[in-house]
Amino acid sequence: MAQWIMSMKNSNDTIRNRTRDLLACSAVPQPTVITNFSQSILQAATQAIPIHPLRRNHLTLPPYLLLLWKIKNHYRRRFQHTRSALTHQLYLLFVQIFFTYLTHHKNSKWSSFLNSLHPQSTHFWKLTRYFSKSPISIPPLTHQGDQVYLSSLKAEVLTQQFELSHHLTLTLGSRRHSAQVSLFVDRFFQNSTPSTPSLQLTNIYEVKQRIFSPKLRTAPGTDGITPPMLRNLSRNALKHLTQLFNHLLRLGHFPTIWKSAKVIPIPKPDKPHTDRNSYRPISLLSTLGKLFERIIAARLTSFVQQHQLIPHFQFGFHMKHTTVAQLARIIDYITNGFNLHKHTGMLLLDIEKASDTVWITGLLYKLISLKVLTYLLWILNAFLTGHNFTVHVNDESSSIKTTPAGLPQGAVLSTLLFSLYISDIPHPPNSHLALYADDTAILTQS
Repeated sequence: MAQWIMSMKNSNDTIRNRTRDLLACSAVPQPTVITNFSQSILQAATQAIPIHPLRRNHLTLPPYLLLLWKIKNHYRRRFQHTRSALTHQLYLLFVQIFFTYLTHHKNSKWSSFLNSLHPQSTHFWKLTRYFSKSPISIPPLTHQGDQVYLSSLKAEVLTQQFELSHHLTLTLGSRRHSAQVSLFVDRFFQNSTPSTPSLQLTNIYEVKQRIFSPKLRTAPGTDGITPPMLRNLSRNALKHLTQLFNHLLRLGHFPTIWKSAKVIPIPKPDKPHTDRNSYRPISLLSTLGKLFERIIAARLTSFVQQHQLIPHFQFGFHMKHTTVAQLARIIDYITNGFNLHKHTGMLLLDIEKASDTVWITGLLYKLISLKVLTYLLWILNAFLTGHNFTVHVNDESSSIKTTPAGLPQGAVLSTLLFSLYISDIPHPPNSHLALYADDTAILTQS
């Protein structure tokens, strides 16, 4: 902790100068400003946290294996010089002999280690936990009739699959209606400014409170900043971070660098792992960007609750509303109908790729129609457009892909924005609606 404080004090001058340069101009901050701020935090963390060398338990080879290893290398060197077919055959023979005896030696060492374990020893339970965890590995994928083995090619195949989810609804709807909605949204932003009297800036106390919201072991995004790093920021660093957030609130801007997602493919249960459709994308976003999202979400949530913009039958991602409470509400409706000798019919709907297919312009149109505060509309407009992602498999990453539609997966604001997007769902007469996010139940009685 002491080393971290000293490292942050050394970085404060750098952060202060960069923040002063940012606040001196009224233009949108360059991506390098955010990058430099993030690098200052990472540099302080690197200096404060000692890096311990990785300890490996090297296997001690017996004399006969060392001799085989030397003979194998001898024939390898001879083949590199002579290129003789006989020498090559001898080299392959000793390679096979060496690895056969090496495997036998490893198996015997492993057997003796297992026999020495006792149920009360710590090694026994560490080993149990290690093998009880199912490792996430991606086998060769089937793509256009061929097998894809390389990690870089697997990442590209999965990127194409995840990208398709954002194109499912782009061709739906009439062009005339889309043009009218786009024109309405464009005119609104042309005739308004982000800095309005209703602008609510943040302060150092709110920033510190939002920093402690995520879990400590939350995985970092592309910037590499973790929640523990932000929790140990000095007061001066928090002050500069607050100034940065207030500057973005005044401009109605969400930095592009915070809209890049690192996607990790996770296999779906009970699905063939060789099929590219059997993987679910898990997006890792910038920790600083998600912190700024929480500050925006607090203001948007307050406005939504004050004006009751989310219908009472929507229980998804709603404070003090759970799936159990929604199920109890449905059961109560059915029970009351049963007591009145009525039959109840229920229709269940599930939207495919609900969050990935949200029409961004249509969402902005609805937010404007709901009379959301102007400065929030400017920030949300910047937040919703220009997202991109890369898929990571082992140490390889795919090319960068943009998302023309849909809400960013893993973002703090996405759940609230989706609830507002479907808040105008039709409510037929003599019916009972029950929603949890995109899962919809329509009930009626006769």
